[in-house]
Amino acid sequence: MEEKNLLQKLRLLKESKCAGDLDVCDQMDGDICLWRNTLDYNVFESYLIHSSKEIRLEALILLVESKKSIPIFTEKELQLIIVFLTNNIGERMDFMPLMKKVLKRLLHGVSVTQKSIVTQWDIFKRMKFVNGYYDTEYKSASAYLLKILTLPCYAKEDYKLELLFTPTKHIQSDAKKLINILIQRYEAPIKLAQQNIVTAIGKHSLYGFLFCVRSLLSICNLREISMEEDWREMISTIIDQCFRLNEAVTQIVNNSSPEGHLPMDLNSDYLNCLFFDPEATTVTPQMVLLCSWRTVKEISLLFGYLIAEVPISDNTTNASLLSEKQIIDIGELFVKLLYETKHRGAFEQAHVGFQKYCTRLWSLDSKSLNHLPRKWLHELLLAIIGVMPKNPKLCATRRSAGIPFMVQALVISDPNMKNTSKPTAISSVLTILIGLINIENEDELISKAKSLMYDGTIFSDLENTITWTNISDFESTSESRLTEMKVHAINILRALFRSSEPKLRTYMMFEDTLIAAIKSYNKNTWAERNAGTLLFSVLIIRCFGVQRTKNHIELTMDNKKAGRTIFALFPRVQDLFLEELQDFVTNDDSLMKPSVHAILLFLSRLYATKEHEDLDGIFKIKEFSNLVSKCAKGRIYKTRELAARALVSLLSENTVKETIVRLLKTITMAPENHLSLNEIHGYLLQLIEIMKNSNFKTVILPETELIEIVSNSFWILTNLECTNNKPACFSVAGAYLNLLTKIHEKDHWRSKLPWNQLFYIVQTHIVQPSLMKQKPGREEYEYFAPGFVMAICTSWSDTDLTETRKNIIDNLWKSLLTYEEIRVQMISWRIASQLLKKNFSSLIKRIVVNRAALIAFNTFNQDFLNSTIQDELYDFLSCLLRTMDEGRVYLLSSSRVDVMCNFIVIKLSERAQEIDFYERPSYFELLGLAYGKLSQDYKEKHITVQRKEIIYETFMNNCYMESAEMDCRISVAKGIRQLYVHTIMETREQHILLYWWTAMLYLLFDDSDEVRNEVYVTISEIEPKSAVECHERMVTKFFEKFQLNIIKRYPAVAVAALFSWCMELVNDPNDELDENGVFDKCRNHRFFDKERILNICNKYLLELVKVYSVFKFIPDGVQKWLKTQLNLQDIEFHRYREFFTQISSNIQTPRVENLFDYPYLSKHHVVFNIMKIIDNQRCHPVAIQKSYLY
Repeated sequence: MEEKNLLQKLRLLKESKCAGDLDVCDQMDGDICLWRNTLDYNVFESYLIHSSKEIRLEALILLVESKKSIPIFTEKELQLIIVFLTNNIGERMDFMPLMKKVLKRLLHGVSVTQKSIVTQWDIFKRMKFVNGYYDTEYKSASAYLLKILTLPCYAKEDYKLELLFTPTKHIQSDAKKLINILIQRYEAPIKLAQQNIVTAIGKHSLYGFLFCVRSLLSICNLREISMEEDWREMISTIIDQCFRLNEAVTQIVNNSSPEGHLPMDLNSDYLNCLFFDPEATTVTPQMVLLCSWRTVKEISLLFGYLIAEVPISDNTTNASLLSEKQIIDIGELFVKLLYETKHRGAFEQAHVGFQKYCTRLWSLDSKSLNHLPRKWLHELLLAIIGVMPKNPKLCATRRSAGIPFMVQALVISDPNMKNTSKPTAISSVLTILIGLINIENEDELISKAKSLMYDGTIFSDLENTITWTNISDFESTSESRLTEMKVHAINILRALFRSSEPKLRTYMMFEDTLIAAIKSYNKNTWAERNAGTLLFSVLIIRCFGVQRTKNHIELTMDNKKAGRTIFALFPRVQDLFLEELQDFVTNDDSLMKPSVHAILLFLSRLYATKEHEDLDGIFKIKEFSNLVSKCAKGRIYKTRELAARALVSLLSENTVKETIVRLLKTITMAPENHLSLNEIHGYLLQLIEIMKNSNFKTVILPETELIEIVSNSFWILTNLECTNNKPACFSVAGAYLNLLTKIHEKDHWRSKLPWNQLFYIVQTHIVQPSLMKQKPGREEYEYFAPGFVMAICTSWSDTDLTETRKNIIDNLWKSLLTYEEIRVQMISWRIASQLLKKNFSSLIKRIVVNRAALIAFNTFNQDFLNSTIQDELYDFLSCLLRTMDEGRVYLLSSSRVDVMCNFIVIKLSERAQEIDFYERPSYFELLGLAYGKLSQDYKEKHITVQRKEIIYETFMNNCYMESAEMDCRISVAKGIRQLYVHTIMETREQHILLYWWTAMLYLLFDDSDEVRNEVYVTISEIEPKSAVECHERMVTKFFEKFQLNIIKRYPAVAVAALFSWCMELVNDPNDELDENGVFDKCRNHRFFDKERILNICNKYLLELVKVYSVFKFIPDGVQKWLKTQLNLQDIEFHRYREFFTQISSNIQTPRVENLFDYPYLSKHHVVFNIMKIIDNQRCHPVAIQKSYLY
């Protein structure tokens, strides 16, 4: 059954089961061989180990899901669940929620069963007690006594809870002792860090101490210990140490370039004492930065935890772990960190602690503490404006660094955020920031900024705290100061709108923010334009959602909204868009308006909901369509592209035909109306986008206008020639050919347009490129030419091909496949490959393929070949061989195919030995197909053993995840199937099996699903053939078939393979730790379980050595293999007895220092067991078993 039908069947059964139809007694008590009387248990098990993950998951869902959670699993159902877990526990599948349901059902079933058994037995005992204890005269009271005895005893549960309760006093006492020890140990590293931060980082884990302290404090009840003096002193010491340590690391994280900064770089005192100390620890700038920002992180999190958890009071009482002064000092530290820190990791973590800090302060009753968040927010806004006395150091780069995070923490923690009756922190901040962005005149900065700060905001009562006109440090008249202020404001807005915090009600100012972002595109300074671009991208995500597609061109409806809905909410945005577009199209085309790009991007995410949507004026769609279409005049290429995409989104099925007619007429009348070439190009792009759109596939193109545009637009092509003095534009010609190709796809237009004339013009340009002018954009026209001429050629029938046309087509493809422009060659080879994949036979196809094959042979002999062309060339030859192998079409004779395959194998094997050889996916696919074709026809005997060895070794060397890219490994997995050899009669070629099976082993445990699926198919085709199943089953089948095909038939080869696999697994260089690779990312393999593979190989190896005579000679090729794979060039051996003896002598008896050396112990274990068997074999020779054909 096909996978699609099988999935449908399982889903129908699941629906029936969830509806309760399969839970009735007739279904449950049916045939014991059928699950719920519907599905055979063996078939059900095959679904749970199917090759498709989706089918396996659906089968488990069918087994687990039920209408009720009460039904208990049957024994066979539990066995099926165990089968699933056994074979799929290592797979990356979403089955954990289902297993939770299984466990809950099992737990519920067990409790119900136990309750039923206990209740029955308890009632029986109590009834027996009542019946035996009382006399007959008390029988009347027995019923009442029995009822009393059966009542539940809740006191028993309370008693259990009381016993389980553990006091925490001793835990807090132990924690205090440990914290004191840490404080004492921490003092020396802090002093060293204050003197030399680099040395301290090299010798101590600074942030590790803080992490331990925070972890210990988290298990203590800080409210209980607040009355203890020793705890208060200890907390004060911790805070003091954190302040000192923060001062030491800020010189790193506050540096303008913290990523590569070492403090001693500018200090000559360190030059003679640090770098020449042979015992000094090597400390890299990455280590210094890592330890510094993590120290800031731990300090911030520790302070945030303390402020959030400890009871807070003022200085007049001693009932608090933290005094008011300490709380204020901690707050000032947070503010300074967020002001001045440049490293993202540091200020992001400081923001987390600062938000906890502000949340606690907003809720306090103490006025001296409660007003601090508002005070800091006020001072920050003043600092951004530039009127703050002793203005702090704000970071103007790095997207304002920690400033946006500081504002975000202050406004999110405001408890009055949801209050709409009075100003809140978020509403005030948004109003002020948007107002600051809109200030254009530097002379009005003071008056407008003052009005923004104190009119109707939470800062109204702070107006008199600062004198705006008498500040000596004020520099607002400088243009750079105004720009910096706007950049900070835009970056803060970006952070607020980007935040996913639901309490941030930013939507109320979305319209004003979007307008400000659009206007920022047209600013004079790059900093404002860049910040506006980032803000606009965040607003797009906030409005249309996170992008669901790989690019922003092919958007789904999930990332689009109705234009009427958007502009009903934000009417002023529509007015701005129309104003900006009108200004752009009415001005001279020399005007470059960056805001138009943003507007077109926004419009491309809208769609029309009905035909006359602009009647009520909410969405002026016709006005937008006209203005967007006129944006085709833009001088910038990207503007014309964006306009084309935006126009398509504004069209509907009722308006598209009218738009096509208008565009066709405009292009046709372009010479008479003196349209610029840019405008013509823009209109052509709009037509192309309309025809590409899937919503308009059924639109019938207007006949009259099409004939006119094709008949009257020959000048676009003829102007390209040197004999024509009129202006030429290759970009217009390229778009014109692209449009003609798409028109040609409509079958009913092929006979009514002058295609032959167009074909001969383009064909002349390709065959004689010297006829064309040397102008910019020529490569774009040449890129679309092959597709156009191929579309015309394939429309000709065999009867239309005269000898002249055949020669023209042959010369045409000879020119295309050897064209000077690389992209033309690339697209031509690709078209030839696509032509081969089409299942039809024609004279055109034969001409093209024969010419391409001939050029491919000639190209193979070139010493230098562009890598892109090489890939396309190899892909074409692979398609050709695959087509021949499938027998769909015979374009070449069998003798020519054999010659070609032999030629490919020789050339590619020679290329593998070149020094500058770089493996590419297409190389392996072609080499595998060519070699497989020769093997299929028994023609590979002409290939020498040395060449075969090169081929197999090249495949094996590119099967490892560490040495080859995923695309390359996929091609190796596909190509290696063609290299499989079932029987090798000659002993000198048997070692080739080692390369093949080793490559298969590593590909079988590859992390890529596609690689493993290809290997599964190959394993299933090895005799005896089997079905493709899940990974665990395929691993078992791999070793079973290795035993049948190699161990029993070529035991000498099998011993070499199994032993080398064991040694490679325990000697993997990637497992070795390098002190210089501390910051390298470790790779965790999902399927490559070395321990498991080692155990399997060791098991088969020991079983084989027991029955195989180690005194026999080893084939020369196998000896060479062992020496190469195990790096044993200095060892000479001819028998396995000699080989294992020398290996054993090199491995000494384990010493104390080797007890934790896993590779050494594993190697010693393998060799020791083998030598033990060999010694036993020497004393007691083993008769050769008949089942092993030695």
